[in-house]
Amino acid sequence: KIFDQLRSHPQYSSTLDCPCTNITVHYQSFISIKPYYHQLCSSDFVTRNSTWISLLYSSTAGIDYAYNDYRLFAASHFELLSSLYTLVNETIAEAINEFSRNIMINARVQSRENIESQANTALNRFCLSTPRTFVLILDFIRYMNQGNGIVSSILSNWHFISSDTISPWDSLWALSHSYGNDNCSCGTSSMCISEALFNGLVIPGLHVGCYPFESLLQSTLECLYNISCIDQLKSMYNYSNITFNPLNNSLSSANTTVQSLIETLFVERWETDVFQLMSDELLNQDLFNAQVETDIFIFQTITRSNFLCSLTSMRSFKNGNELLTTSLISAATSVLHHNTITSYG
Repeated sequence: KIFDQLRSHPQYSSTLDCPCTNITVHYQSFISIKPYYHQLCSSDFVTRNSTWISLLYSSTAGIDYAYNDYRLFAASHFELLSSLYTLVNETIAEAINEFSRNIMINARVQSRENIESQANTALNRFCLSTPRTFVLILDFIRYMNQGNGIVSSILSNWHFISSDTISPWDSLWALSHSYGNDNCSCGTSSMCISEALFNGLVIPGLHVGCYPFESLLQSTLECLYNISCIDQLKSMYNYSNITFNPLNNSLSSANTTVQSLIETLFVERWETDVFQLMSDELLNQDLFNAQVETDIFIFQTITRSNFLCSLTSMRSFKNGNELLTTSLISAATSVLHHNTITSYG
């Protein structure tokens, strides 16, 4: 407060200076970050130990579906969504903790505007770099799977046949599956997808493909916003007596792909707060400046007298107490005196 009051004073603003004995302040003492996640993350479809995922696994165990039947993919898709949210939540929590341990370094007490500018720059960098780092690691895993021809656990990209009818398991041939009306082969691309079908009916927004994860990324959550579509999913396993609440169209878009959600870490918005931006009554800027441990506020007021003297006033503020010292910095460099000589005759 004292710094801002002096800085706004036209007489002192240009020469005001305030050196600090402790020049570092941790972000956690005056910056807070809170993510608000997509409604999917708290829905019945992905929460840990949810009834929905348990039903999917119990219903698909031991059943051999066709490679493009959505019942083959459903359990993997929703388990992946649940695992992704868990991983994202842990990643963000760790990133916030790391961010909070960073420090702001200033050798001088800063104005309200400077503190705000430095804090907002750091916050913007955090909100951009955290998702990018997560996606970069995720993409590396995806490319590794494709590059090494990893076989999907549900055999959705490769299947094995034998040309030996006598001893069929002595030699096996790996053949790739195709999607998109057989126009895309999993042998050349992991991105091949087709619309998800059940009993010949398209399930809106959902896809099947070479890898469960790749087909999930290209899917949307459109079906989960529609109670009729949810009933269609339940009918695949004869669980019509269990109720699941659809997602709310007014809270988020139904046409957003899962990949787009991951690229934002499922975060709908970041709530960031720089303490000193609150009301003065909360003394949040004083909290910041107190941690900087100011020794002294210094400013100079230079005036000129008729005698060409420079008078400097130095005021010091320590713990809110004002000490006033006035000193003569310099005297006139030269004073010319005109002596009048009177002659007597």
